[in-house]
Amino acid sequence: MAIYCGKCRTRIVVGDRCTTCGHVNPEPASMSDPFEAKASANVIPPPPVPPSGPPAAAGSKTGLYIGLGLLVAAIVGIVVFVGSRGSDDSPIILEYSVEVFTSDYCDDFYMTGYSDVPYSEVVVVDGEGDVLGTSTLDGGVDTDNSCVFSTTFEIERSSTGVYRVTSGKSTRGFVNYRDSDIRNGRLVADVSLGE
Repeated sequence: MAIYCGKCRTRIVVGDRCTTCGHVNPEPASMSDPFEAKASANVIPPPPVPPSGPPAAAGSKTGLYIGLGLLVAAIVGIVVFVGSRGSDDSPIILEYSVEVFTSDYCDDFYMTGYSDVPYSEVVVVDGEGDVLGTSTLDGGVDTDNSCVFSTTFEIERSSTGVYRVTSGKSTRGFVNYRDSDIRNGRLVADVSLGE
């Protein structure tokens, strides 16, 4: 003889707890199958009442909307982060070199038309003429057919997005760069002069 739950009318199989609704110490509706009489009349008993609870999130539209909302928030966060990196105030490393093509050695530049290049001041200004940084070129390194003078130093980030670099005589002018020329916080400025 089976025991049935007095709350949901299903068969109890484990101790005194209903395996369908979890009802503890259920009062048995009867000691015999309440559907026994109907079964003999070829009537199929109704299925047990399913337990109530929260709907499964995997198949719900709410879960889909939450997932889409999180995805949109992540994309917006990435765009804001990447967009803000280019507009920060962190300094820039400027790698500046002047290559003078000549048959003269770097040590002999004091007798040439390029005597203003070795150990000259390097000045970087923005589009409004505000100084972003200064340095001094070295004494030069001889190559096969040129002499290369260089310096590496830190400059401020331009508020105008323009970087104008000069060294030596004022008649040599400026070489112009933009924010788009900066790669990984570095701006490489190479100038060539001479024969």
